[in-house]
Amino acid sequence: MTTQNAIQLRITGLWIAAVCALLTAPALAGDPLQMQLHWAEISGVRQLEFGNYERGVQRLEARLAVAPLPSLRAPILIDLCVGYTLLKQFDDAEAACDAAIATGHYEGMAFNNRGVVHMLQGRHEAAMADFRTARGNFSNTLARANIERAGEQIAAIERQRALAAVATNVDVNDVSTVILAEERR
Repeated sequence: MTTQNAIQLRITGLWIAAVCALLTAPALAGDPLQMQLHWAEISGVRQLEFGNYERGVQRLEARLAVAPLPSLRAPILIDLCVGYTLLKQFDDAEAACDAAIATGHYEGMAFNNRGVVHMLQGRHEAAMADFRTARGNFSNTLARANIERAGEQIAAIERQRALAAVATNVDVNDVSTVILAEERR
């Protein structure tokens, strides 16, 4: 092997090592985003809180089918948005949040939760718009905290994209994690 080939192999090896390190390094983006369940005691909520997401969503869907008034449907839809998100069914989660917003009840919670769904889908501008709307619609500090957290995550994504662009043609869409808010009203 010639010296030129050996140098080329070392450089290639260093690039591969750098790309592997970049792709396996966790993005430090601060605290996770938080979704909020409605405070109403609805069948299925406890299952979501205890990690039995499928059963919780099934119970919420059954309850939604018999809820006649928008004021009764909104809490169920808000909780379904959370449940679908936890199941990584983002289209269903977004549809549930949209339907909750359309009822005109508890819009701030629905906008906050939909903002989290948008972040998980890589739609950062839509997420920030939803968090800002949620902040203006209710006094919960959760939306304010999510604005800050989403900003940190977007900055981390941009840093990852800049590093990835140098190393290879990789796109980074999401570095977030999601948790349920610990407090219910």
